[in-house]
Amino acid sequence: MQIHFPSQRKERRNSWAFTVLELLVAVSIMTVIVFALYQMFNQTQKALRGNITQVDVLESGRVAIQMMSQELEQLEPTQLAGATNLYAAIIPSVPRVQFDVDETRVLRTNVLQELFFMTSRSNQWTGIGYRVIGANDGVGTLYRFSTSTNYRRLTSDNLSLAYFQADLTNRVTGYASENFERIVDGIVHMRLTAYDPHGRRVAYDQPNFYPGYKILRQPFQDRRYPGVTSTNLIVRQDVAQQTGVVFMRDAVPASLELELGVLEPETLAQYNSIREAAVDTAEEFLRKHANKVHVFRHRIPIRTATQ
Repeated sequence: MQIHFPSQRKERRNSWAFTVLELLVAVSIMTVIVFALYQMFNQTQKALRGNITQVDVLESGRVAIQMMSQELEQLEPTQLAGATNLYAAIIPSVPRVQFDVDETRVLRTNVLQELFFMTSRSNQWTGIGYRVIGANDGVGTLYRFSTSTNYRRLTSDNLSLAYFQADLTNRVTGYASENFERIVDGIVHMRLTAYDPHGRRVAYDQPNFYPGYKILRQPFQDRRYPGVTSTNLIVRQDVAQQTGVVFMRDAVPASLELELGVLEPETLAQYNSIREAAVDTAEEFLRKHANKVHVFRHRIPIRTATQ
């Protein structure tokens, strides 16, 4: 017969259980592990959402700038007196300044130009335009305009006037006119810079002595066309020290540099929600989020230019 003493039974029971201190330590360690895993999961989700956003912006930006570049490369002079071959100037929208993350250093001045140019294929001439619509507060949607005619019916201004005089919206439906095709939202910057055959930038504040250009320089707010003269290039002084150009008759640039700034979709949605409540607050929000703008640049050679 085996006899168990009380002290032995108590000691054995104590060896089978955890102390309160041990439980607290285990729970604390488990809490730290769960919190670390949550933080890791949260950061992974943020990185994934950020990558998806960047892919969306990069894809839409690349598609837009590639389409515009391919069409601009086909720019061709009409050889008609007074006809517009290429037009690029700032739309009636005040340029917006955006600051760096420290909110003190100016990072970029966003300007919005509109473009119109002529291309031809076989016996047909086509006038193509790009305009950012709804950008009174600095952010708008890029639309493409297109109209064509037979080469026998081409005049000095029938296609260009169709673009400049086109209604931006259909008066019945309220949506963009059928000649305007929606391309991409969230455009905050669009600028086209022209270069002559010597590689020099065509600008109002810089001399340009390329002999093939008969230049007329126009100061700010002077937008008159010279009529039937030998002028084939108008260089205009635009707002924010920008340059507007009108290539006419037989003149085209040797190359172009196209810049396109696209706002991230999530930031665009935040901006639109703020703009509905307070325009000033929305503009301040946009100025402080320059890091949410993706800028695309592309150099475009013009195949019909004199080299």
